[in-house]
Amino acid sequence: MILIDSDLARVKAVCNMVLTSNSKIRHVGYYDSFGKVLCDSARDASVSLEGEGIEEMHILNGTAASTLALWKRSVFLLGHMDALVMITEKVVDLIVPRKDDSYYLVVFDAGTSVTIVGEARLKIFELER
Repeated sequence: MILIDSDLARVKAVCNMVLTSNSKIRHVGYYDSFGKVLCDSARDASVSLEGEGIEEMHILNGTAASTLALWKRSVFLLGHMDALVMITEKVVDLIVPRKDDSYYLVVFDAGTSVTIVGEARLKIFELER
């Protein structure tokens, strides 16, 4: 997928606005269907997860891309995925797929409430209109 400058500016603006919407958000990124980062924003001075360092985002991106690929097999039965929340020991993740197989990945601090995650999801939907 190739983003033209106006598309890239728009998704970058979405990433930045979602990032600044709550202090619990560590990272907001926009990725292609293979998990390759096309655009991202990260909270300043965000501490890497213990033991993972730079690999943390690669692991999360691969997990998100794999999850979406697996979900595609169920679309005919369950419908298209609106969003997916993954709550792990170290972070809370929100995956918001788009129709073109790209997706937004929002990474929150561990223990972030589902209410805050839901607000970020709605913010993405609002900005994507």
